[in-house]
Amino acid sequence: MPSHRGYIAAVCCTIASAPAVDYSPTPFDQATLTRESEMIRAARREDFLALRELEHAAGEPFRGLGMAEVADDEPLAVEELTAFQLAGHAWVCADTGDFPVAYLLMRVINDGAHIEQLSVHPSHARKGLGAALLRFADGCAAGHGLRTLTLTCHLRR
Repeated sequence: MPSHRGYIAAVCCTIASAPAVDYSPTPFDQATLTRESEMIRAARREDFLALRELEHAAGEPFRGLGMAEVADDEPLAVEELTAFQLAGHAWVCADTGDFPVAYLLMRVINDGAHIEQLSVHPSHARKGLGAALLRFADGCAAGHGLRTLTLTCHLRR
């Protein structure tokens, strides 16, 4: 992940309910979906172009904040998205037409989970989609015995 000087802060949340268990790297269980997150589903290969376009659109508001380097970041390559998808660590929030409008990528590091990317298309911002994806990832991580969930975010100083 590129570093944008002055804009990165790490956030770490301990998952209190997570028991200490061995983790095997299998895709997370989609059966953990809740009523709140019915629109959250596993990312599919056919979503990848839309995810790259979504990432470009999600970066544009940073330009208006004087953070052009964030807006200009190149989205992950299809090969990188494929690795997250095959590991079962890529989810999208889809609209009623099943088109991705937000997505989350997660990586397992030791006994914790790290949110590698969380993006919401600006036309769907402020609707709780990012928060729903975070809650979903938190539940998946806790359900697999991962004791921490980390997220790196941009802060304007």
